[in-house]
Amino acid sequence: FFYWNSEPIWEPTGRIEEPDLEQYGNFRGDCFHPLELRMYQLIQNGYASMQELKEYYTLSEALKLYALMSMRQDIEAIDATKFRERSERQ
Repeated sequence: FFYWNSEPIWEPTGRIEEPDLEQYGNFRGDCFHPLELRMYQLIQNGYASMQELKEYYTLSEALKLYALMSMRQDIEAIDATKFRERSERQ
């Protein structure tokens, strides 16, 4: 508790001139393990609930689900880039 008060994970600033997350505040991602962030992404993107991750999925299954989600996002980003490049050429 005292650590979180002295070194907060999130400090909102409301600045809009910064790109990405920094436009909203300062995030200390170094206090999270990469697995915690992956599990958060699965929950945030609606692929699994916290209850499912705790009760039904093994760590191996959850990581495979994360890998599939990441693969889909990468493919969508590549497709969007190719579409944009084709549109600019025409």
